Amino acid sequence: MPNGGHTSDQDWKEVRAFFDHIDATLNAFGERHGLVIDKYYHDAPDWTFRFGHPKEGNGQIQVSKKGPDRVNLYL
Repeated sequence: MPNGGHTSDQDWKEVRAFFDHIDATLNAFGERHGLVIDKYYHDAPDWTFRFGHPKEGNGQIQVSKKGPDRVNLYL
């Protein structure tokens, strides 16, 4: 079920264009650190990097689009 709130074609064009500018950097980061990348999970405007936490369990870093030229990071 979508939870991102980006339902119009124009919204998605803006989200994808935003990430197109930084996808090489994000993909290189994920590859360098052996992370699994979930792009636009549940239609949200974010990429989530998942990993096995060294002290057991799982961890994630989420890069979320916030505005036309800004991201928020969630750990």
